[in-house]
Amino acid sequence: METFDRKLMKKIPGYGNYYAYKNGRIYSRINSGEGYRQLGEYRLPYSKYLSVYVYRNKTKEGVQVHKLVASAYRKINYKKFNIFHKDKNLMNNEPKNLLIRKKTEDEKTETDVYKNEIKDYEAILKNFINYDYNSIIWNEYKTVKLKRSARMVYNWLKVFLLAKKLI
Repeated sequence: METFDRKLMKKIPGYGNYYAYKNGRIYSRINSGEGYRQLGEYRLPYSKYLSVYVYRNKTKEGVQVHKLVASAYRKINYKKFNIFHKDKNLMNNEPKNLLIRKKTEDEKTETDVYKNEIKDYEAILKNFINYDYNSIIWNEYKTVKLKRSARMVYNWLKVFLLAKKLI
């Protein structure tokens, strides 16, 4: 079993007291002391990547582990790069397993891809409920839209409209 060595940790830029370890795990510093705590990893149903919850500017956000590890070890802004796993094992987030390629101008972000589709689907939904913004369906959609990512809003609309045979 490998022993923990804090010299093998790299600070994650922009994320306060968070560190990436050489084994691809994310740690937080405990009370600005010498102790560290490994963050619990999770996988969302629609994602194939491991994620962790971190605080940035006092706001809790979920971030994929491989992006944080790449940021720490390669000193990059992960939003400007595509990050791949050499061995195709998406659970292996060790720095030596990550390949990095700069995004091109024509590569759209996930949000941009879904924005146009969401507008179209939302128009169909409004027509379906006859612009009754007090309906149960519209209230459920508003809840999803406020609390979820663009991808989840898109998925909710698509599933609902497919179920009603509107698309």
